Parts: sequence; structure tokens; C-alpha cells
Amino acid sequence: MRIGILTLPFNNNYGGYLQAYALMTVIRQLGHEPTMIMRRHDKPKVSCSFKIKYALKGIVKTVLCCKKHPILYDVEAEFRHKGKNMLKFVNQYIAPETPYLYSKEELCKYCEGKFDAYIVGSDQVWRAIYVPDIKNYFLDFTEGWNVKRIAYAASFGTDKPEYSDEQIKHCKKLIGLFDAVSLREESGLSVVSTFGWKANVEGVVLDPTMLLAAEDYQKVLPLKASESKGKIFYYVLDRNDRINAILSEVSQNLDKELYGISDIQKGNEPLISIEEWLTDIRDAEFVITDSFHGMVFSIIFHKPFLVVVNKNRGADRFTNLLSMLGLLDRMVVEGANIDVKMKTSIDWPNVDSKIIHLKTKSMNFLKQQLQ
Repeated sequence: MRIGILTLPFNNNYGGYLQAYALMTVIRQLGHEPTMIMRRHDKPKVSCSFKIKYALKGIVKTVLCCKKHPILYDVEAEFRHKGKNMLKFVNQYIAPETPYLYSKEELCKYCEGKFDAYIVGSDQVWRAIYVPDIKNYFLDFTEGWNVKRIAYAASFGTDKPEYSDEQIKHCKKLIGLFDAVSLREESGLSVVSTFGWKANVEGVVLDPTMLLAAEDYQKVLPLKASESKGKIFYYVLDRNDRINAILSEVSQNLDKELYGISDIQKGNEPLISIEEWLTDIRDAEFVITDSFHGMVFSIIFHKPFLVVVNKNRGADRFTNLLSMLGLLDRMVVEGANIDVKMKTSIDWPNVDSKIIHLKTKSMNFLKQQLQ
């Protein structure tokens, strides 16, 4: 079956890329032909004054630094520059993909007749503030087409998603057209009920990254150890004083050096590759993160970890998974004491048995819907 996958617009985010890679890999293993639908954020409208300032800045940097700098503002060029170290992995493993599509009209024109089924997921695809047009993520562009519509591990990101009354009304009609819906968090079931939506919701499934084992990821990683070996690796999306205090306390308690990356959305310096990021987690002695997928890969690679809840980015996704795996004690909430020595021991066989059960349920959902 030819399957179009619609996920969050790629934004040089390690977790975003890896969940897409994992879902495409699993769908191929089931004997189907997946294609990533590249819905991009709408092109920003910038003023003439901004363009002039950008051009002058580029000229100055080119002259003073003796290094070519773009003169004409291009948001996609900025995106590719910052993520250039990720592109080898993306081009090799998250393929094929459609051209960049910027509207419902472009989605309709390009996709019509190309796919037998559409999968929306995973990650926070149903969080309206994270996508260019939430109706697209309920497949409004496929209305009237004879295709299968599936949501896999779709997430609202929060138990109180930011939908307008008009969006709730439009999406109520669209979700009713789905053949099957699975969600990533239990709170998503309450959201559907609160919104008064009627849909074929079949329950909660695992994030796609957890459908693959550590051995599957090892196949695409270098054997060479990373700089994080023997150290505390931190991957922090939003660095602040609280995070700094936690990093310092853990480092002192474990008597281990800190090594990591933070605030990846800031600045324009190229980020490390996806392979480097994964090996940093794989080889670390301990992991501290406020990222959902930073937490997920700590679990996959059996790394003792602490996750600092990032409420602005959505807390439910942390608590839901940690609760299912019996790992809620790994979560650091406001004002909590961190007893690192107690938190360095995890019953991995028990965690793995829970993952196997959830993985079986998740794979059965996909197999059944893609028959």
C-alpha cells in the first residue's frame, strides 16, 4: 500500500526526525511504501526594512569574516544551514519525501491520487499552536477522496489544547472521517471527549521511536565512542537557572563531568548530527533532559536519567509514558529534592517487559489498520 505520512514540520529537532524515521522503518517492515509529506510552516512575511538590514548584515559578515554569508533572506536556507549536519541522515533514511508544500491547495494538488492511505503522526501533530494549519493535520485536503485515514500516536501535547471554537467545530467533522485513531497519551482521550468529537478511537500506543529496539538504532550509529562517555550528558531545550542548579547538583553528587547541548532553537550555528546526538545518549553515564525524546532514548539505551518537566512544551507526554513504565520517580518537578544516588538504579528488565507489552499492542494497531 502507498502511504503518505504527515507529521510536524521538520524544525531541526532530533526527536522529530527520529520518530519519523522509526515510523517509516516500521511501515516498510510491514511491506508498505511510505512517503513523508513535507508540509512546511507558511513562509513568513517580512518587511522591506528587515530585508535591507539582513542584506547589510550579510555583506558586513562576508567582508569582515571573509566567509560567504547569505544576502537575501530565505527562511528555508536558514533552516538548512542550521541543520546541515542532520541532512545526511534525513536524506538517507527519511525518504522518499514530497516537495515542500505550504498550503491546503498545494497538498491537494500534489497528493491527489498518489496514496492509498494517510497516517497522521506521531508527536504533537494535534497541538494547534505547533502546526501551520490544524485542519491539514486532520486531513482536510483529502475530503471526498477514497483513501484510508489513520492517526498513529497523535498527541495534543497537553490536556488543555489551544483550539478556538471554530477549530473544534471543523476538526470534529474531520476526525469523524478517520478509519482509526490512536493517541500517544491518555489525556488525549479526555480531550476528544471534552471537545465532543465522535471518532473511532482505539486507545493509546507507543511513540514510534519505541517500536524499534536499541539494536535497530545501533545499526546506523558509529562504533566510535562519543565525547559523552563516562560523563553526564544533558540535552536541554530551555536552559534556565533551575536547570543549571539541577545540573550542578547531579554533577557534584555523582562526581562526574557535565557534557551536552542546550537551547538548540537559538542562534544559527549548525547543530551536531543525528548520529552524534544518539551516540551522546548511548555512551553517557547519566542523562539529564527536558526533552520528551531525550527521555525516550535514555530509556531505549538503558541510561539512568532525570527528566525535568517542561510545562510550556507539554507535561502530559512525560507523565503518561513514565507512569506506564513505572518510572515516575525519574521526573523532577518544581521544588523536588534530587537524591541522585537513589535514582541511579533502574529495574530495566521490568521496564523492558512493559515496553514489550505496549509495543505488541501498538504494532497490532498498525498491522490491523494497514491490512
